[in-house]
Amino acid sequence: MEPDRWVLEWAIPFSSLKVSPPSVGTVWGLKVGREHQAASEYPLWPMGGDYHSPTNFGYLVFVESPEDPASWAARIAHLLGQESPLESRLKDIATYAVYYGVDQKEAEKLVNFDLAIVQPILPQEALKTLKEAGVKVLAYLSVGEAEPGQQVPKEWVLGQNPNWGSYFIDARQPGWQEWVLGRAREYLGIGFDGLFLDTLDTADLFPEVGQGLVALVKRLREAFPTAILVQNRGFRLLPETASAVDAVMYENFSSMYDFKTGRYVAVESDPSPVLPFAKRGLVVLAMDYALPEQEDLVVRDYVRAREFGFVPYVSVIRLDRVFLHNP
Repeated sequence: MEPDRWVLEWAIPFSSLKVSPPSVGTVWGLKVGREHQAASEYPLWPMGGDYHSPTNFGYLVFVESPEDPASWAARIAHLLGQESPLESRLKDIATYAVYYGVDQKEAEKLVNFDLAIVQPILPQEALKTLKEAGVKVLAYLSVGEAEPGQQVPKEWVLGQNPNWGSYFIDARQPGWQEWVLGRAREYLGIGFDGLFLDTLDTADLFPEVGQGLVALVKRLREAFPTAILVQNRGFRLLPETASAVDAVMYENFSSMYDFKTGRYVAVESDPSPVLPFAKRGLVVLAMDYALPEQEDLVVRDYVRAREFGFVPYVSVIRLDRVFLHNP
């Protein structure tokens, strides 16, 4: 044990195991756990999600003598087929908030954050105040669902979202894609710095629309090359969309609102769907839900998000208030 780390020295008795020692250059996936129950310590190396997820392992290299770690890291990345780093316009942010209300005084609290995600109906005066304060402001845009009351052809509709009353849309439809591009152009023309692309997880329920959503994200990037784009969930699409967006939001990462019981509850969502992209430079925003008086839950949400290098925020399910949590 050392002040800022712990070290494992490990001798593997290959002869008694009746297996041949690995040859020079062999690479093993490695995850090490150490527990000290009396001290309530359960550290893992490397940190991350489900214990058995391949994306959460470090790597053990067998060599005859010490070699340059950076060189081996590059070689392992090549062996794993890891792709090039991802560039993000949000790589320097430390805080963010989501607010879907229109109250001017509540919106003014957003000046305390680096990034604000809002509804496009935010008053222009509030938008101006935020931009003058240096806050990056994104407009909400649903790309996989139509809002309640929104008129769309029946053949585009795949079903209804029981929680919000919105409608799942077939994003392969050219007309839907043109509608989304038109709204994006309108919002960016108002002065928003970018777009928060919601409901890409429609592909989880209707996998057949996945490629339509991917095409839509890529068309948005092509049409607006300097805009900030943030994707909400839609993890199955990330292998194809990660290079087109600046961040992915992991909603319900550590707590959520249970629509059946009407309560806010803790969850333990697996980070492995986003970790490979986070390691390449994609920013991950953790969005959790809790009442402000649930202090233990709020603190847990922030701590757990930061353990994985995610940027945390916690609010109520309606997102109609701005909370200045800073656990």
